[in-house]
Amino acid sequence: MNPFQILDSVQADYRSYVESFQLFASPDIPNMLKKAIEQNKLLWQEPFVQVARRFKKGAPLEQLIPEMLHRDCAKIFYRDENDRTSRPIDLHAHQLLSLQAAKQGKNYLVSTGTSSGKSNCFYIPIVDYCLRTRGTPGIKAIIVYPMNALANSQYWNMARRLHGSGITIGKFTGQTERSDDAALEAYRRINGQQKPFDSEVLSREKMFNSPPDILVTNYKMLEYMLVRPQDRRMLNPELAGALQWIVLDEAHTYEGRRGADVAMLVRRVKRRMRGRGRIRCVATSATLVKNDDSEVAQQQVEAFFHQLFGEKLGATITEQEEPLPGSEYPLPPTPPAGEGSPLKGPAPNVWKLAEWLFSKPLGAHERTPQSLAMLLERSEGYHFLLAALQERPRQITELVGLLREQRPDLDDSSARFALEAVLRLGLEELDQRRQIIPIKLHGFFQSGAKIYRCYRCEHLSLQGEQSCPECAKEGHHSLLLPLHFCRCCGAELAGITWDDERCAAPWDMDTEATPETVGYFYRLPGEAAWANLMGQIPESWLKKDGSPTKIKVPFVPVRATLDTGTNRLSLDPEAPGEGRVAGALAFYPLKVCPACGVQRDGNTQEGNKVAFVTKVGRATAVNILTLAMLAAKPDPHKSKSLVFCDARQEAALQAGNTDDWFAHVLFRTLLHGALGEISQDVGSLAKVLFEQMADRDLFARYLPGVDIGPRHTRNVLQGYLKYCIL
Repeated sequence: MNPFQILDSVQADYRSYVESFQLFASPDIPNMLKKAIEQNKLLWQEPFVQVARRFKKGAPLEQLIPEMLHRDCAKIFYRDENDRTSRPIDLHAHQLLSLQAAKQGKNYLVSTGTSSGKSNCFYIPIVDYCLRTRGTPGIKAIIVYPMNALANSQYWNMARRLHGSGITIGKFTGQTERSDDAALEAYRRINGQQKPFDSEVLSREKMFNSPPDILVTNYKMLEYMLVRPQDRRMLNPELAGALQWIVLDEAHTYEGRRGADVAMLVRRVKRRMRGRGRIRCVATSATLVKNDDSEVAQQQVEAFFHQLFGEKLGATITEQEEPLPGSEYPLPPTPPAGEGSPLKGPAPNVWKLAEWLFSKPLGAHERTPQSLAMLLERSEGYHFLLAALQERPRQITELVGLLREQRPDLDDSSARFALEAVLRLGLEELDQRRQIIPIKLHGFFQSGAKIYRCYRCEHLSLQGEQSCPECAKEGHHSLLLPLHFCRCCGAELAGITWDDERCAAPWDMDTEATPETVGYFYRLPGEAAWANLMGQIPESWLKKDGSPTKIKVPFVPVRATLDTGTNRLSLDPEAPGEGRVAGALAFYPLKVCPACGVQRDGNTQEGNKVAFVTKVGRATAVNILTLAMLAAKPDPHKSKSLVFCDARQEAALQAGNTDDWFAHVLFRTLLHGALGEISQDVGSLAKVLFEQMADRDLFARYLPGVDIGPRHTRNVLQGYLKYCIL
């Protein structure tokens, strides 16, 4: 997979959608926006590049059987999550240290970077213990996640791996249904899988009566397990000896008041299950304490762990990295002639690119992914990337600047080509689903940028300045006014406000408004434009003498003149002169467009009348980006999208929108298939759709409890399908 090409595809789809509804009457706006998009200043930023850390090798899992691990662990922790027959994983050094700490009965904290396999630091020893005590009743391990999204992801992965092992796992969150039937129905609806894995305990009733070996939950639900009589059955003191593990994932989220609540909660669980000093406590975190003094940092970690669990920390496990061999291949000073970007466009000749990067011809025996990996490890470019990206992801433009500080002999284009060459060669696959340099891209998309215009020199800006930088060079203070665009005609309407002395200032519809002193300034293209505008005002708004009625006075545009020399707004037409711009002013809220005369009723939101450039709603943006990613097929084995929100209300909104959007996509997919089968009238098409939906049990999903057998019901549904088709 080439993530750079995937991102290009997603960006192209997003841009295509945004440009499909943008309308601009001013001829200089489209060219300015096109240039801004191509320079990554609009719609999206240049992506941030992240390179996976070279974690120090521990040991192949197979070598730890049977001295440290139960032999069935090899059947559970396989390398390819989509292939149960693939060979067992190889452990990183920090995973091996975690296993050793667990075997010694220590409490431990794992503090390693993102994508370092922290979950296996506790799942491997927990599963090993469950295998050795298979058949013993009671919960063996409680794993607490701060967010349901993390809990769902880890639960699904482990449930699939534990299938056929004899170990059970359950997820106890607010989404867990009470009865077996409801849980199975929800499971099928959410996962699209008719039958759960034999390792899964789906319902609360089943968990109460027969608790799973491994319980995945969050701290709020763990609280309910202590206070609600039915839920307390899972933490049965008679089975206290079975509970051996309490794991808090992402421990850095438990600070302040939440940390105090969770700390008390852990102590209450240990008290009920008689686990003080017996239960192994584990915490994981990507970042916990930052202090240049390692001794002080360790003391702070130990204090935090003791506060959180009420237990002494036995081992602190951090990541270790494999050292790189020496750098033997410096970056060439000039790129090959006539070559474009290695990361974009058609796939380059890999070996030709490698020979340029390493400045030597490659024999047939060297033209293998394994040989390429060894060469890259000895290249100056790879050494530079690992060092530059160790602390945080960076944009390629930033990396180019850092590289030129080390190599002043490289110009910008040479440095960029060299870095892109290293990244492109690193995308070659060592084996199935594993690349030489695992690369992640972090893309940031934008919506609703504001464009500003100076009416003195026509300068356009996306930076949001209050005054024009071009006029400032000549000693003039000219306003930059934010532009709104009519959704019907695309005319630019400059947001403007004024004080009692008619001194003008920028204003836009996102700013709290005082209707009497804010409005939209439309530059009249000629004297006839005002007459045309007044001719479009509805007669019902006017008196017999042509003046607006009292109730419509605030809604009718008025003649206005903007003096760009003094930045004053006159609400009367003034004689033409240097720096004076004649226009029409429509007061906020906009009731009639001063350019095209389209009228708006009183219930229409302002954002539905006028728009900023590239304005896309959040829900729509999620839909478009998700479709674009699925269409790009970055990984055919993982055709899923995970959406995080920064508030529960937003998550609820997005979840409802996604469900509704999925129903639309599903309907259109069925319609597309049906159109390929017949070419008849809408009624016949509706009947075909009805049968297809009935065969797929879609009515049971979307109309639960409705019997579609009666003829009247079928006729009503087919009539509704006709309406949906139209």
